[in-house]
Amino acid sequence: MWINKKHNHRPESISGIDFSKAIVVDVFEHTNMDQNDRWSHVNFDRPNFPDISRLMIGASTDNNTPTLNDISNLKAWESNDYYVGVICENTTHHMGLFYYIEVSLVMD
Repeated sequence: MWINKKHNHRPESISGIDFSKAIVVDVFEHTNMDQNDRWSHVNFDRPNFPDISRLMIGASTDNNTPTLNDISNLKAWESNDYYVGVICENTTHHMGLFYYIEVSLVMD
């Protein structure tokens, strides 16, 4: 997800996301997974594994599913610093993680 840094919005859970500010790159839900000794079950081999290149800078809609959101108003693309982040939640065990990096975007 991309969030313009000027909004000072870095949610720590999926329920905390303000979709009027967040540009969704990918949504993926793990279901019917066997219990493992590790919490993470990231499948790097799945088709279209999320990366920031999956959403073109300047796109008019994001990749939120099942309904795409317009990228306009508060979250319209502009030259500025952005947070690019990932939020994961394990609802079975009530665990989650989030991670953000800062990137600068220059629109020509």
